[in-house]
Amino acid sequence: IDGGIMGDIRVNTVKTDAITDPAGTSALTIDSTGRILQPAKPSFFAHGTSTSWQSLSSGGVVTELDATDHNIGTCYDTSNGKFTAPVTGVYCLQFNLYVKQGSQSASFSVYHNGSEFSNSYPTIRAFRNDADANDETLGLTWTYLYTANDYVEIRSSGQTSEYVPVRSYFSGFLVG
Repeated sequence: IDGGIMGDIRVNTVKTDAITDPAGTSALTIDSTGRILQPAKPSFFAHGTSTSWQSLSSGGVVTELDATDHNIGTCYDTSNGKFTAPVTGVYCLQFNLYVKQGSQSASFSVYHNGSEFSNSYPTIRAFRNDADANDETLGLTWTYLYTANDYVEIRSSGQTSEYVPVRSYFSGFLVG
C-alpha cells in the first residue's frame, strides 16, 4: 500500500491483481483490463431433465428442477427445488416455466421460507389467464434482501395444469 498526503487529504493506493481467503482460495481477481472476477460468488442455474409434462393439479406444489449447469455455493437443491441463501445479501432471482393450460390459466408464486410471499395478495407471482389453451412460457425476475439460510421455492398457485421441466429454469446470483 502506497500512502501519501495531498493537502489535507490522505491518498492510499492498493495495487493487487488477486485477493485470496486464508486457505489460499481465490476470492477476487482483476484482469489487465480491470474486469473483476469473483469465482466464489453464489450463483446457480437449475433446469429439469424430464421431457414429460408434469401435472400440477392443485396449488402449492413445488416445481422441482433436477439438474444444474452451475451451482456455485451449493445454493440450489435439486432434490427439493429450493434455493437457500448461503450468506445475507441482495439476490437477483428469476424463473421461466414452459406451461400448458388445459384450463386456459396458469399461475406460479414465489414462496419465502415455506410461505407465499404476499401482502393480502400474492406479491411475486406469474399469472396468465386467456381464452386459449396453447403452450406458453411464464417468467419473473426480482431482487430481494435475503438473510443467510432463507429459502425460496417456486410453487403452483391455483389449478395450473402442467409444465415441462426440460424447457423450464430457475436461476439466480448474489448481487452484493
